Amino acid sequence: MDNLPLIRVELELDRRKRPGFGQAPQREYKRHGEDIQENIDLLMKSYHRPKAKGIKPELILKISYENKIPAEELKRCGFEVIGEDPNNALILFSSDDELSEFRNRLKQYQAGPQNKSENPSYNGIFANINSVSALTPADRVGSKLRAIKIDVETTYWVDIELWHLGAASVCRDKIKEIRGYITENQGRVTDDYLGSSICVLRANVTGKLLKDLLELDIVRMIDLPPQPTFIPREYNSVSIESLPEIQPPSPDSPSICIIDSGVMQGHPLLGPAIGDSACFPDELGDTSDVEGHGTKVAGLALYGDILTLIRSGTFKPEYRIFSARVTNSNNRFDDEKLITTQMRDAIRYFYDEYGCKIYNISLGDDENVYVDGKQTLWASVLDELIRELDIVVVVSAGNHFYYPDDPENILSEYPGFLFNQQSKIIDPASAALALTVGSYCANYVAPAISGMTIERGVNLRVIGKENHPSPFTRTGPGVGGAVKPELCEYGGNLLYDGLTKRIRDDRSLSVVSTSKNIPDELFTTDVGTSFAAPQVSNKAAKLYKIFPNASSNLIRALLVHSAQLPNNIEMTSDEIFRSFGYGISDVQRVATSSNNRVTLFAEGSLEFDKFHIYEVPIPEDFNSVNGDRHITITLAFDPPVRHTRLDYLGVTMSYRLIRGRELRDVIEFFRARKKEEGSPGKLGSHECKMYPTPSLRDNGTVQKAVFTAKQKLNYGSTYYLVVRCESVWATEELGPQKYAVVATLEHTNEEVDLYTEISNRVQETIREQVRVKKVRVRV
Repeated sequence: MDNLPLIRVELELDRRKRPGFGQAPQREYKRHGEDIQENIDLLMKSYHRPKAKGIKPELILKISYENKIPAEELKRCGFEVIGEDPNNALILFSSDDELSEFRNRLKQYQAGPQNKSENPSYNGIFANINSVSALTPADRVGSKLRAIKIDVETTYWVDIELWHLGAASVCRDKIKEIRGYITENQGRVTDDYLGSSICVLRANVTGKLLKDLLELDIVRMIDLPPQPTFIPREYNSVSIESLPEIQPPSPDSPSICIIDSGVMQGHPLLGPAIGDSACFPDELGDTSDVEGHGTKVAGLALYGDILTLIRSGTFKPEYRIFSARVTNSNNRFDDEKLITTQMRDAIRYFYDEYGCKIYNISLGDDENVYVDGKQTLWASVLDELIRELDIVVVVSAGNHFYYPDDPENILSEYPGFLFNQQSKIIDPASAALALTVGSYCANYVAPAISGMTIERGVNLRVIGKENHPSPFTRTGPGVGGAVKPELCEYGGNLLYDGLTKRIRDDRSLSVVSTSKNIPDELFTTDVGTSFAAPQVSNKAAKLYKIFPNASSNLIRALLVHSAQLPNNIEMTSDEIFRSFGYGISDVQRVATSSNNRVTLFAEGSLEFDKFHIYEVPIPEDFNSVNGDRHITITLAFDPPVRHTRLDYLGVTMSYRLIRGRELRDVIEFFRARKKEEGSPGKLGSHECKMYPTPSLRDNGTVQKAVFTAKQKLNYGSTYYLVVRCESVWATEELGPQKYAVVATLEHTNEEVDLYTEISNRVQETIREQVRVKKVRVRV
């Protein structure tokens, strides 16, 4: 049966906000003010020192704080917040070379309390400031550059990120200045990229010039460029002669763009489905897949479970495949082009030319591990494009192959080593709006010794347990503690060989996909999260085929909503969410509804700092019939992002499910309140206790939780789902915030008919809303 609309109560109210700015430590204002003034004097001396020729100095400074100072308060002092430091510091820009307003307010603070006030003027600002200082070259060195010793005679390819000062014209002027400076000093700029919060150049410079660039105020960070990492594995299988004739998919089928090493267009299983191939940049030349990685990824994106299709002998491509080759014959990204430019050009080309909505990126920079809370450029540009174009981007979590000093120890240390710092997700898997995919083990059977078909070698030990994370998958969390990866798919397992004391893969524990080595072989095997990700892309295409007009928010919500964890996982809840996310998608669970499982969904947009309320119909049988009852809610949204902020997301959203209260009571609890009105109290048992809890799920841009009841319920026939939107730093021109929400009611007793009552109530509510609108129009 068809899924149903989730009905929203037709009102939009200001939400109740958290306590605001005002907390400040106790300071001896006169002495503290003098310390800040000394800091400012040192800062201004540094600012007025002679600068590099052709570079206009910018007044960029760091304020270390006790309690975070709101951006709007700093704006009144003449500052724009352009970045954050993880060590409780804000990076500020001032267009006023003398800091006039800031100095004026500092004098008022130093004057002490006035007019019987308890605190000095602007106490909330200055008492919270620990220090004011200039940025140093050490603040501008990226993690990969920090790992090498810079030699003044050596030439380096580097990415030079500039502080984004707001207006595009201002940023372009700064790019022009830096280009000129590098060229005049025998360097070479080959590319630049300007986005809504990103301003970066790719350059080839000497170590001496690199050190000079690190001295410039406008430079935010310099680092070595990202490079992809993947390892090929191959074997022979089915012959071309045994294949049936492959028919091309319909021209209006959903499409998937593979951003990778290219795709072998002559492959008989892939060729009929490939619509277009291109290189980014053009200089890569041939679009064919030299390395073979992209061809494997494309096969899984097109067909999903290829091993099952081999066994059935049925191959029917239902989607179109596009190929964006971004790596050269040495499996490296282009030296002269920024990764941000490559991603933008590839995605924009296939979006503008073909309307492609799904992009698979099974690439990652394993030297750029997400550990310090700062979002990367590669991940940020993906997030910006996802929001701008309303697309789905699927990214692999990355691989970390762990080799202990004694290889046998990997058996006893599994899965603990997956949660070490070095096993965290890599760039761009931290992209907040992308779906990140980890890998799990689907089988736990030791393979036969080479040349033997029956006996198993006791020396061969499978490392990963069945239904547990693959022993190479990388783990979360993501930005701000978000659940990352969100999803998981089969990506293979590894083997410990006791005779050779080696850790290795084996084709019987690997993922089967299409091979580049045609006509010699059609299929090959490999292990890695690279081959888990395209299976999610395949499922996204299935959903677009069912819901062709869905937003990317709805597709993401449905994929996560349908996800389930494997059975018998022997791990803590924290380890499960950091490796599996919400689990393995089952598209059929959200494609339709049934008698005892009903799915409702809605798409909407919400002004910042307001909330929506949805009616969740609760049938009588759901309350009264014995059995387990579940209500699953999933919310997905695409907020603006800024990678220089620790608060990376400009908007946060959340939801709560309320039972046993009238609509007016729910409105009263969540609405904005004046100070004199006091607290609305607590909801207590009227708020459904869902798992995972808000402290975990609220951090991500896709949030799923389940309410489970084993006993009979008596909380009425309607629950209320409250969806809230909170601006962190986003301004009104970036709103309203788009989102999608999905709700499923399920009863374990298959004889229970939930669908009929829910469907009738939804249709009745829709008719009533139409009638009320007609009455309003007549009035």
